[in-house]
Amino acid sequence: MDKLRLLKKLNDEGTLECLTSAELRIYFIMLAGSRKNGEGEIFADRLRWTFGEDFSHEKLAKICAGLEQKGLVVITALSSQNACGNNPGLGYRLLLAPP
Repeated sequence: MDKLRLLKKLNDEGTLECLTSAELRIYFIMLAGSRKNGEGEIFADRLRWTFGEDFSHEKLAKICAGLEQKGLVVITALSSQNACGNNPGLGYRLLLAPP
């Protein structure tokens, strides 16, 4: 996946302008952390660092729903706990050709 080309395409199409600031921040974290196939994970410690300690699971779900509705990502897992039980997060897959 060519991340720079994807960002340029989204910018040229005006897609990035349609995102809220929270959606844009999460999308950039997803893009930066994704593997070549577009899949990745984000954990709560990264989100707290980005948004502050009061960032909630509900707020994350709302932001992710907005990104999914805009055709940018598919959320593959949204968990309240990971295997260790102390760092919840989500799995995702970036869609390379948003509608």
